[in-house]
Amino acid sequence: MLKFRDNIMERRMQRGDVMSVKELFDRYEVALSTSNIDEIAKCYNSSFIMSNADGAQSVNNDDEFLTILERTSGFYKQIGMISMIIDRYVESVLDDSHTLVQIEWHLRMKEFQGYVNFDVTYVVNKELIVFFIAHNEQQRLKEARLLFHLSISS
Repeated sequence: MLKFRDNIMERRMQRGDVMSVKELFDRYEVALSTSNIDEIAKCYNSSFIMSNADGAQSVNNDDEFLTILERTSGFYKQIGMISMIIDRYVESVLDDSHTLVQIEWHLRMKEFQGYVNFDVTYVVNKELIVFFIAHNEQQRLKEARLLFHLSISS
């Protein structure tokens, strides 16, 4: 199913069609589930803000960000991620250019009984993520004994 949606979105983008916010997150979901670093990065603005319980930071979508994504992807592979899918999606239009999106992610892993759900809130400007808050990802991974500490920077 993910591959099918990815092909549809790829064709629309090649034609220059405007992507909806939901389509952006469908594309993001496929990229996360397949650990496609370049496609993940394409979902973000050239600069954006990311935040979690440890604090917030401004990030440039550049080679350093790709390194962060590679490290994060490596971590999820290490804990045996099979897929990361959207379990709950709520979209609220803030104004003509901005949309608030609340997602509950469903993380499935090999050799782990059950799954881990966690919440992230995003702000999208037109078709790109400009801000996100990872509300409880670290906490939920710790509760599942899959994480001792994960930092969003170095």
